[in-house]
Amino acid sequence: MASFGQPIHHGQLTQYPSSFPPPPSYPGGNQFAPLLYQIPPRSTQFTSWQQNNTLLPANNTSIAQIASDPYNEDVRLLQSLQESNQMLSEKTRSDIVQKIVIGVYENASLSVRDKSTCVSYVRSMKMYASLIANIFTHVTLCTPKTSSFIAELQDMLKIWKTWDNLTSLINHGKMKAALRELYERSQVVSKGHQCNVTLNHPLEVPDEDVEYVSALLATILTNDEDVQKFYSCTNDDAQSLIDLVQALLDAHNVDIHAIFKRVLLHALIRLSRKSGHYPGGMALRELQYSGAPITGGGFGDIYKGSVLERAVAVKVLRTFGTEQELLKSLSCEVVVWRNTKHPNLLPFYGVFRQENLSAICLVSPWMDNGTVTNYVRNHDNVDYFSLIMDIAKGLQYLHGMLPTIVHGDIKGANIFVSPLGRACLADFGLAAVNDILLKLPSTTRHLGLSVRYSAPEILRASQAMDGKPTRATTMSDIYSFACVCYEIYSKLEPFGNSDSNQTSIAVLQGRRPSRPNSQQLDDALWQYIEKCWHQESKARPTAEAVVSYLSSRRPANGALEPHPDKEWDDDFRVQITYPLAQHPFHFLAN
Repeated sequence: MASFGQPIHHGQLTQYPSSFPPPPSYPGGNQFAPLLYQIPPRSTQFTSWQQNNTLLPANNTSIAQIASDPYNEDVRLLQSLQESNQMLSEKTRSDIVQKIVIGVYENASLSVRDKSTCVSYVRSMKMYASLIANIFTHVTLCTPKTSSFIAELQDMLKIWKTWDNLTSLINHGKMKAALRELYERSQVVSKGHQCNVTLNHPLEVPDEDVEYVSALLATILTNDEDVQKFYSCTNDDAQSLIDLVQALLDAHNVDIHAIFKRVLLHALIRLSRKSGHYPGGMALRELQYSGAPITGGGFGDIYKGSVLERAVAVKVLRTFGTEQELLKSLSCEVVVWRNTKHPNLLPFYGVFRQENLSAICLVSPWMDNGTVTNYVRNHDNVDYFSLIMDIAKGLQYLHGMLPTIVHGDIKGANIFVSPLGRACLADFGLAAVNDILLKLPSTTRHLGLSVRYSAPEILRASQAMDGKPTRATTMSDIYSFACVCYEIYSKLEPFGNSDSNQTSIAVLQGRRPSRPNSQQLDDALWQYIEKCWHQESKARPTAEAVVSYLSSRRPANGALEPHPDKEWDDDFRVQITYPLAQHPFHFLAN
């Protein structure tokens, strides 16, 4: 992204030095120093703060819990994090403002009066302070004195400085559009003159503004009054905030620490769930599919379609008469899927909504090899060990996310095999949709449970009939993983000859399928699989432990894993989704 202060010519601000000037001495020690001098250099990278604020490992938290339950353990942990984060965010904002201010004062082309005016603007703005400083410098140095551009800019800023933090964030698009329109009208086209190239190349706002928005959001999300207003936003206001937070999570060129991104993702999931909106960049431009579905399930039908002549899988979701609730739950699910990236997770291309129809389509790559169940049945000489390793790594990634993501529906039908033979988890966020369906009459209650792959604690809770949704955990995911291991080595579903009631009774009594007759399955590996589907959830290993064990068992002459970059075309999703003309961090139109 563009950086405020690259010294190129008279119409551009000079570069700010990489560290602060040494702080002066203060009586009584540095704790009495002004806030500015208590900030470590580059504190926006959160490194110093992280070293002094070690957090406990994340508790198991499903997507539905994050989205709807303000009292679960993960939220309490986040509240503890936010107490420390409040001071961090204030320091970060002060740090960034001071960096911009020093850059203004070091610009030799501006008069003392102009510098003072520019600094006053920088200090009063909630957003885009660096961009505003650049534009002020441009119209001051590059446009005629008789022009009205300075007056127009002053009129804008006079209004914007009266806005509170949340209002500024909601209206970020309007602010940037007004600044862009003013800049485009004020560009000077004359021989021998070049206007501020920082605003022209690259076509993005300065990094300082992106970092500042991160800190501003942290401030809002740690203020009791502001956070209530944040989660109460609906319609266009909610959409604006959702697009902004997603843009921050995508800002890979700006150093936003993983702990802080956890807070952003947490906020994005909850706001999406409450508002029923998802980031606009997930909407697909076009989609073609027709004919009969390839397969169907409780939540929808799967079709083979195409986007830009590339084969895709199209899951057309069913609404069961609760479209609004489904949309709310779906929104937070696609947010989670959109924000995952791992070789053993099926990529998510986007959402397509047909005009005048209530159908909602989730689109992902089409896998010619099909599900892992069909793959092992239809192919000879399959390396089963590599497949279960892939599945374990996918779970390790999900369970290691911040906040922790629980798949909730691990089974062979939800695991696909890529062209290179890699197992990829799919539908890992749709378990939260089950919670919506479980609230419907009993005729649809069975849709939320894959009994043959469900842990005993899940089956027990589903039979309670107390109206509470059945929540999966990381440990129930591990149980399901063991069932899939059995399915791969046996080529059979667990308890395939029993109906759902018989299966449920057997599992609750502690019975499990018999060991498959496979030459690839030795005693030690089978014993470990049995450990994974232990009756007591606490006795099961974590996904990380499973990966560690399997890694220690990998044959010395085993095949190397294919390089992830050869599997998925990351640029394809950009090509098929709607470009966000109002992207918070894109300044000029391409």
